[in-house]
Amino acid sequence: MHLRPHCNQKTMGVYLTICNSTQSNIPELEDVLHADVATQKAYLRQRFQNAGWQSQRFLEGLEATDDFYMSQ
Repeated sequence: MHLRPHCNQKTMGVYLTICNSTQSNIPELEDVLHADVATQKAYLRQRFQNAGWQSQRFLEGLEATDDFYMSQ
């Protein structure tokens, strides 16, 4: 989980990363990647709840963003 400020000083990129200890794909994540945005956001909220640092702030921001993107 990390932040990347943008040049306009108003926008910030938030990156949530899910890693696997092997080179294989994560089946549940594969399904989520092909789902609608609401399902993807729900998955990230579940996966990163109580992750610490500023996770709650980032997860709340999922509802406010108009440019959500999720990829492998």
